[in-house]
Amino acid sequence: MKLKLDFESLESQWKARQIDLFPWLDGLFALIRTRKSLIRETEKRLSSSTHATMVQFLSSDDRDCARVARQIIKKQDHESLLPILLYSLEKIEKKDYPRRVMESLLDFNPNLSFGYLLGYLNLRQMHKDKVFQMISGIFQHLDESYPSPYTKEQFFVDIFYAIRTDLEDRMPSSKILKTMEDFEKIVLDLRILKLIYKSIAKKEDDRVVEDEMRRIGREVVISLKGLSFKFDHCDIIIEQISDVIPYMALMRLDADLEFLEDLPSKIKTSPVSKDEKEDIIDKAKAAIKIIEQPERCIQEILDELEAPPF
Repeated sequence: MKLKLDFESLESQWKARQIDLFPWLDGLFALIRTRKSLIRETEKRLSSSTHATMVQFLSSDDRDCARVARQIIKKQDHESLLPILLYSLEKIEKKDYPRRVMESLLDFNPNLSFGYLLGYLNLRQMHKDKVFQMISGIFQHLDESYPSPYTKEQFFVDIFYAIRTDLEDRMPSSKILKTMEDFEKIVLDLRILKLIYKSIAKKEDDRVVEDEMRRIGREVVISLKGLSFKFDHCDIIIEQISDVIPYMALMRLDADLEFLEDLPSKIKTSPVSKDEKEDIIDKAKAAIKIIEQPERCIQEILDELEAPPF
């Protein structure tokens, strides 16, 4: 999703949050209230506060306040709430805060919230480590969030639909990748694919994820062989080829088999070291095995390889 966010407005909202909304919690009345009445009053006041304030209280050290904030956040209009929720990742440094944001995102439609997340990631790449941490957390704790196999499978369908849509928006109008600049526009989404796979590898969900990744490769990316690799530049070719081969394998890009098979001859005269050439060739051979055996899980094939491509 290509977002157009006003970060000056988001910063103004953040600065204007009502962080002193509940001074009464430390007052005399707090001493005579029951815990239940305190939380009820918190919910009442927070419900009429600003979105930035709701998000601030999501990070509260008081778990009950954070729980109340999450329940209130999920009832808000996503168009105005999701931007400030994601922006808060840049403002709040608490170790478990990305997990709390993750849980709130899952309260919305996964297709919608993940689309926002991908859009935000591409806009604010300097904060990608936090976003990657959060996405990894989503898939590592799926069994807690989606105990039912049916709801979990639907979640995967929604998430990969969001990725597919985002990739289509970032691809060239011709839908063909020709330059490394084209590749750079979609590489963060591709790295999300790799992150998702690593998070669920060796679990019962890996086949569902592999099917969805292959669908993305077949319907959107189609091929990476058309990129203008500079085989006569040793400092570039290693980085480019090493980065691209794992995606050829993950998305099982059949159209790239010939390219992978020809790689040994292509880099034969390239000014790179023998070890670097062997590393690329080993990765290419591994990718070929993965592409040529679609009936087998990727992890099963990786376990047999001495030099896996990722």
